[in-house]
Amino acid sequence: MAANWTDTEIRELLSVRAQGEIDRQLCGTVRDAVVYHKITGMLRDRGIMRQKSQVISKLKSLRKKFLQISCHHGKRGRMNWLYFDLCQSIWGSRLEEEEEEPPAAGRTRSPRGEDSAEEDHPRRTEGDAESAAESRPESPHRPPKKLAKKVSRTQQMAADMRQLFAEMDRDFHEKENLRIQEQRQYEERVRKEAMEREREAMEQEREARDKQMSMWREFQDSQNNLLRELMNRITSLPAPAPPPASLTTNKEECE
Repeated sequence: MAANWTDTEIRELLSVRAQGEIDRQLCGTVRDAVVYHKITGMLRDRGIMRQKSQVISKLKSLRKKFLQISCHHGKRGRMNWLYFDLCQSIWGSRLEEEEEEPPAAGRTRSPRGEDSAEEDHPRRTEGDAESAAESRPESPHRPPKKLAKKVSRTQQMAADMRQLFAEMDRDFHEKENLRIQEQRQYEERVRKEAMEREREAMEQEREARDKQMSMWREFQDSQNNLLRELMNRITSLPAPAPPPASLTTNKEECE
């Protein structure tokens, strides 16, 4: 067994046990093992490393102490206890119900909680047990009641553990499917963004090429216009005038 419980650990344990969800799930059967496993996990999240058996044992001792002090309150007045108010919030209402409604004759009523797994039979003395054993006929082929009850509890605990593991496996698959779906959505978004960037790059390249072609056509048009204007000016020049007739005659005479 580990070291004794500290004051902080006891208060954290009682605060977790006092939660309404935990209180509603405890029903006094073997199914409570799953709830105690949950309480142990909640304590572990708060930094308290305890085993489930330690949690059950400590809650039983705290409840027993609370019942003793409650009985003492009714007989001798109030007794100071550090954890009385926390225990009162957990087991006080059921203790009042027990006082108002007496149990049926022949058996005691155990409130729902940590001691509910104990048998609700009155204590028998050793002589009563021997006399009951002598008066009961022998049945060698019939298993004892305690053994049958123990086997039933073991089977129920195994069924609860299988259900717990099935729920954990289902949660894991749901989270894994969600993760895969988110991964696919992310990859699809990245692929679309890459295609969009590639399309924009191609669009910009086409626009640049079209702009260059447009500038080249403008340059060609300006060259053609310039050549056309030069040709028009050349063709529009007047023809040179013929020399005077007297100059032609004098030239012939000189020859």
